[in-house]
Amino acid sequence: MGFDLNPATVKGYLRAARQRGFLTKVEGKAGGQLTDKAEQTLRGMKRGAGTEEV
Repeated sequence: MGFDLNPATVKGYLRAARQRGFLTKVEGKAGGQLTDKAEQTLRGMKRGAGTEEV
């Protein structure tokens, strides 16, 4: 299963996730680690959910 997303769109999603506290910041690099907040949110999600804005 692949996603056909514009790289700028993905970059925006990652930036938003960091601003909302779901990803750690990695200085000068792409990526990051899930935060406790992200892990708790994912554990609380029902299968098939995830389209809601948090």
